[in-house]
Amino acid sequence: MHVSWVLTVLAIIYLFLVALLSGDNNKQVVNPLIGDQVVLDAVVADDPSVIGSRLTLNLTDVKISFNKVVDLNGRVWVKLAKPQTELHRYDRVRLTGVLDGGFGPYSATLTSAKLIDSHHNANADPLGQLRDQFAGKLSAVLPADQVGLGMGLIAGQKSDMNQQIQQAFIVASLTHILVASGYNLTILTRFCRRLLAKHSRLVSLILSSSMVLLFAGLVGGSASMTRAVLVSLISLVLWYFGRGIHPATLLSIVAAITVAIDPNQIWGDVGWYLSFASFAGVLILAPLVNHLLGVKVDTDKVEGRLSKIKHAFLAVVVETSCAQLVAWPIIALVMGQVSIVGILSNLLVLPIVPLAMLLTFGAGLASWLLPFGVASALALPANWLLGYIINVALWSAKLPLATIEFTPTIGWVVAYYLMLVLIGLIIWRHTGHNFRNDNMVK
Repeated sequence: MHVSWVLTVLAIIYLFLVALLSGDNNKQVVNPLIGDQVVLDAVVADDPSVIGSRLTLNLTDVKISFNKVVDLNGRVWVKLAKPQTELHRYDRVRLTGVLDGGFGPYSATLTSAKLIDSHHNANADPLGQLRDQFAGKLSAVLPADQVGLGMGLIAGQKSDMNQQIQQAFIVASLTHILVASGYNLTILTRFCRRLLAKHSRLVSLILSSSMVLLFAGLVGGSASMTRAVLVSLISLVLWYFGRGIHPATLLSIVAAITVAIDPNQIWGDVGWYLSFASFAGVLILAPLVNHLLGVKVDTDKVEGRLSKIKHAFLAVVVETSCAQLVAWPIIALVMGQVSIVGILSNLLVLPIVPLAMLLTFGAGLASWLLPFGVASALALPANWLLGYIINVALWSAKLPLATIEFTPTIGWVVAYYLMLVLIGLIIWRHTGHNFRNDNMVK
């Protein structure tokens, strides 16, 4: 048996054993305290989200105080009135509220919490401070909604767009561009690799890896970011050594690593399943369909500018469609609804995301370095392009039957994925596609 398949089998066995043996051990800590007024000492793990006058926090390193202090090896979701003191990720906070049961990746919740105290360590998140300063400069030359979208694209910052627009992005299946994702990292790594690969593979590897780690530092160490970083770094190292890996092996290894970091993900984190479903669509199903249709993802091997544009566009169409095809049953199972316009809205938006990222970065840099009048003029292209993306989301969300209510059964979902695997095997047998020649950074 090939080494890669041995690794795949071992990773799958590990995941099965974790799912079978671990369970949610935090229930033993949380359940006896449900309904009690407790005090939490914790660290803000991610950017706080503002919803109207309310603030939501994702807390980690949690200590629960009731009759005694208990460590909770899990995350807590908190909702509280927006405090006078501004909170940032990695701040240490002390809150009080009535403890309730958890959901998804969260072991517990406090839905009406009160902030007792907070401590901000300026040295805990220097890249976050740089990002916030950049966002402040950008807000001087762009409207608030465009700033929220732009900062989501280039730095994974939680969106400050209004509720109507955020809801439109949900309906249009475009929320993945508002937060840090594998797509953002793919754009960065492909850009860096292609910029220097013809001159020095080593310099290209170092620069691309540095960009991935810098982006992760700007975004923060969220679970979704960890998954995307691992996939990107492994792909870059394999590209440098000229080695291939089957995407099933890559995803199995990354899944095992992330579960080793946080076993709770395999039990309740829908985002964990969605991200790997999307990765499977892009890394496994899309290459098969591209091969069947004759679409070349690596446009360096295509002659002629028009042909390069054609193949690049078709590759986006195929990858978007395949990601949606693999991920939508999980969304339907959890949300009870399916976005009908998701593929259309993604096709209208994703091809211009790299340009939107570049123009947004340029607008912020101009605002930082140049007089206001000049910077405002240079920011106009970014304003127009970001406005276009927002308008696509709003337009898509208003289309008739933009979403339909549908909650599949577990059996239905299993049957759907078995059918998808069968179709993939048929295409693979027909095309003879060699997955080890693929690499997401090409």
